[in-house]
Amino acid sequence: MRKNENIEKILSGIYHPKLQTYLNDARILHNVSIENNDVSCTFNEPAGSLEINALKPIIENEIFELNWVKSLEIKLRFTDQTQKKRSGNLKHVKHIIAVSSCKGGVGKSTIAMNLATAFHLNGASVGLFDADIHGPSLPTLITPTSIAASDSEDDIPPFINNGIKLMSYGYIQDAGNQPAILRGPIASNLFKQLLSRTDWGHLDVLIIDCPPGTGDIILSITQEIELTTSVIVTTPHELSYVDVKKGLEMFKKVKVPVTTIIENMSYFTPPGSNERYHIFGKGRLIPTAKEYGIPHWLQLPINDKVSSYTNKKTPYLLNAPQTECQIYQKCVNDLVWAHCFETLDNNDLKLSINNDTQILTLKSDDKEHRMSYKKLRNACQCAYCVDEMSRKKLLDESSIDPEIIIENVFNVGHYAFGIEWKEHNKIHHSMYTKEQLFTFFELETTGKKMK
Repeated sequence: MRKNENIEKILSGIYHPKLQTYLNDARILHNVSIENNDVSCTFNEPAGSLEINALKPIIENEIFELNWVKSLEIKLRFTDQTQKKRSGNLKHVKHIIAVSSCKGGVGKSTIAMNLATAFHLNGASVGLFDADIHGPSLPTLITPTSIAASDSEDDIPPFINNGIKLMSYGYIQDAGNQPAILRGPIASNLFKQLLSRTDWGHLDVLIIDCPPGTGDIILSITQEIELTTSVIVTTPHELSYVDVKKGLEMFKKVKVPVTTIIENMSYFTPPGSNERYHIFGKGRLIPTAKEYGIPHWLQLPINDKVSSYTNKKTPYLLNAPQTECQIYQKCVNDLVWAHCFETLDNNDLKLSINNDTQILTLKSDDKEHRMSYKKLRNACQCAYCVDEMSRKKLLDESSIDPEIIIENVFNVGHYAFGIEWKEHNKIHHSMYTKEQLFTFFELETTGKKMK
């Protein structure tokens, strides 16, 4: 038996619990190289995962049973098969994770910073974007120590601290200690420009620290970006969970999966004791996670070391006890394997156009449905076509341009398509959720009228 075969035979007996197969599987084992009895094994693994590192002692013990092996090197090759196709400065960002609280004052920004640091500790290249324009938190938590290189004169280079790329409105506004007094639409546009003009380069994951609530900015996040997944941060208070459920319903409607709920300040443990005192109540975390089918949840204690940490030049986790680092590193590992690198159920609808025939084609599950431009344009639900309060139809079907064409079709987050119509030499924008489109096309197939 050749030496390579010896190694692969050993790996065929070591089980990978997440993929439920053995390490010789081609999905996991990239290659084995041997030179002068020095062995090198390269494994495929998602960025941020700890699974191969956890198996490393077993791999070493088994392979060193072969008396000819002089040394062993275990390498990781980051592979993410389900990377979204993005454009602009996000085109080289593999995964984008939203950290949302739905309510202020729960420690969301601190946890977002710790999650970014944990991804960094797990070997991933990571960026952290502070999406709160009105009250950015990132400048309070961390001070940049350098600026990334950029080849573009039009783009903004991100700031860097300990290998983590950072961007916040608080870093670039003229008066950093002054509030940004901006109306919602202006703040949303400012957020989009800041995110899209930052030269993020190649990142395994970009974490977005969302502002509290379910307002304009977080709606823009879910519409403008195809998020990989989201994390919800809460405290044990009943009022916090009321807002959490509103946030969960929002993510459900826009088809963004929620992977983890983190209950911050969950309990207090006095020094030198193992007793847990649930000062702010308990019993809401697990029922909420089960109600919404969220696979992972985490309870974090009240921690005076976090609240009193003042070293802005070094992220907290880099100076924290190993036990605290491991909590966040395990959370990141669970996050990776729960949703980040699996194919998401997105109804897999594809929409194609033909401006010559004025026919749209919707493909789903190997079926094709067709509809005329005029019928779909007539079903537009925007504020110009339907009164927002009374829901009375404003669009007169007879006014639709008989020569209408479609200039562009684009994804709106996970859950909808945007259509740019050109009619009467003007541009009109419509948005249809994928459920709406499927319903419209089904009605067209059956000959029923759309409401």
